[in-house]
Amino acid sequence: MYGPHEGRRHDMVLYYEFGLDDDLRQTLLIDGVQHCLHGDSAYVLRAWMQTGHGNGLDRIAVERAFDLSMSRVRERVEWGNKTTSNNSAPH
Repeated sequence: MYGPHEGRRHDMVLYYEFGLDDDLRQTLLIDGVQHCLHGDSAYVLRAWMQTGHGNGLDRIAVERAFDLSMSRVRERVEWGNKTTSNNSAPH
């Protein structure tokens, strides 16, 4: 969508540099319903960008369960991206 870019730049630098905050807000508002993406703790919490509840000891059980379930999904996606990236490398 907005790349390619050097991989060493922080996710949030690119997020703001390319106006993704506003793009996501508008794009994920569908028929009056705000949909969202789930990002890791590098992202800011927005109606259209959800993040985990952190590692604080004051989290309630439902927050810990949500974080764990979303972490598992995120890990699968990241491993899938790693496989795709490795397969596209020259042999």
